[in-house]
Amino acid sequence: MLVSDIVKPGTRFFLKSEWGPVSDDWPAVSFSKQAVGRKIRSVYVPGRDFIVYVGTTNPANTSEAAHRSRLLSLASIDHRTEYKTWELVPPESWEYAQREYANRWLYSFAITSAWNFMTFPFAPNVVPRAYRELGSPPNFGSIVELEDIERSAILNEPVTPIALQKQAVAIRGDARARFLDADQTLREEIYRMATRIDERAAASGTTSLRHHPERSANPRVETQQMLYDKWEAQRGRCGLCQRPIPMPPQPGLLQASADRIDSTNSSYGAENVHITHLGCNFAKNQYNMDEFEDWLAVITAPVVALPETQSAGA
Repeated sequence: MLVSDIVKPGTRFFLKSEWGPVSDDWPAVSFSKQAVGRKIRSVYVPGRDFIVYVGTTNPANTSEAAHRSRLLSLASIDHRTEYKTWELVPPESWEYAQREYANRWLYSFAITSAWNFMTFPFAPNVVPRAYRELGSPPNFGSIVELEDIERSAILNEPVTPIALQKQAVAIRGDARARFLDADQTLREEIYRMATRIDERAAASGTTSLRHHPERSANPRVETQQMLYDKWEAQRGRCGLCQRPIPMPPQPGLLQASADRIDSTNSSYGAENVHITHLGCNFAKNQYNMDEFEDWLAVITAPVVALPETQSAGA
């Protein structure tokens, strides 16, 4: 795989000095000054741009000789949330960093995906201007964008993807990022279902034209994330009939509906919710489970062609 295989139109690369390649030991882009984070947020576009790791010339900051002055990794990040670094890296890595480099790299963005350069190209040969500028005092610890010539120079470099082991907060952050980056139509459907859950929860225990059973729900943002996680886990299929739920949505019985798996349980928590067709939801709640499963068996069975009827004169 080459760098050119993972870029998109308009992709920008930002060089940043690091002590080694991206790894499970430090799955984060970290910085000591929050001004660096603000700069990254001002120029970086998630899902399109990359941070390019480069080793320093200083053995104290890049301990492995094979990594010094070398292009090391490409990192794709989600810059919408700034974390305390200890939240994203393994405890032993954080303890070592603070023991050896106290009060440095306190802030981080989570890495969503990463690739390591296979040959560790010599940075002064490939990106000389950016590498030189990165070493000037105004850019210490910060980033420098690759210009067109240098951008073109790294496109043919071979890279290999890394399957990172992440901390729990980063895994949740990845899920949140996928939801925020999802198709707008799907996000609108998720919002509609979350609003409906909130309305049902607010009506719990009240009496109007009909009695509203007691129901409970999580706060709206958490509810939206939970529903998106369900959508991903179900791969866009109905939790009852296992057939696809149309997206963009279709009106009527095929639209998505948040259904409580156990209707006697008032909770709309993750353990008691799946997404179904509205029609399947109605049918399950109108009839007992035996009747509903009989109905499902009929509508999901393969269609068998009927034999042609012979004409009367045959």
